[in-house]
Parts: sequence; structure tokens; C-alpha cells
Amino acid sequence: RNDGITYHKENSNLIVLNPDQGFYRTDYIKITPTNIDDKSNVLNDDFQLYHLRMDISAFSGKVNGNSDLNITQEVLGRIETLIKKFESKGKNIIMRFAYDPNFEGSQNTEPISEQTIINHIKQLCPILNKYSLTITAIEAGLIGPYGEMHSSQYANKETISKIIETFLLSTTTIPILVRT
Repeated sequence: RNDGITYHKENSNLIVLNPDQGFYRTDYIKITPTNIDDKSNVLNDDFQLYHLRMDISAFSGKVNGNSDLNITQEVLGRIETLIKKFESKGKNIIMRFAYDPNFEGSQNTEPISEQTIINHIKQLCPILNKYSLTITAIEAGLIGPYGEMHSSQYANKETISKIIETFLLSTTTIPILVRT
């Protein structure tokens, strides 16, 4: 080719920044009604793409032993601050929210009310929409072990359809990933 670019046939270990592509780093983030783990210290030049597994189990009455809770404005603000830190470093994020404490594969940890799940999606999406260039995709997840949409009282066609529809109606340009 004669376009001024030199192409080499040899293997290279050069890091090529390709947003939304390549290997990603997975990080677990615990979210409680008063706090969120700040994982911005994991940002480095080795990864462009990060998979953030967001544990919102503390908002489930089955986990907190009390009642289902709305996500507080304080915590929503901290989630936004975390996303801004990734954005400021030019990083991309795949996000999955789940009610599985510590992402250990627990069952029956979702909120007591299906409506709480829908409300949580509606609370989160306005913040996520602000960062559509940083957030590569949202994994619908939420229910079942690891938020993988199985082994849950809500893992049925009707509820999964509601979860997907709520994400699709509540997001603007962020792709929503689902399990089959």
C-alpha cells in the first residue's frame, strides 16, 4: 500500500487502544445504601475495557433481612462519580448489576417485590445514559446467581421480558445485553 503507513508482518506486543474491544478486566463493586467501593484504583494502561459487576444486593429485603429499598440519591451520585473516573481516563465499561451478594452464586436473593427490580432499573438508567460513550453495554442481568438470569423465582418469560423492556425503554443509545 502506498498510504504512508508502514505495515509489518511480524508479531507485535504494542498496546493498541480499541474502545469497546479486546480483553477486559473484571472488578466487583459492593454497593450499600450508604457507600460504594471506589475501584478507580484499578485503572491502568493494560486494559481499555472493564467489566464492572455491581452488587446491589443490600437493596433486597431478602438480603438485608428487612425490606426492599430504593437506591439512595447519595449512592446514585457515587455510581456516577465512579463512572466519571473511568471516563476521565478514557476507559470503557460493561456493567452488570445483580442482587447476588459478593457475586458468589447465591440463589433467592432478589427483592421481595418484582416492582423493586423495575424501579431500580429506572433509578439507574438516567445516570448511565449520561455516559453512553463510556459505557459499552449494560448486561441486563440482575436476577439469579451472578446476575445471569437463571435459577430465580423471577427467571420466567414474563419477568425477564419486563426487565428487558424496562432497560430498553429507559436507555437511549447504550446496548442492552441479555442471556438466553
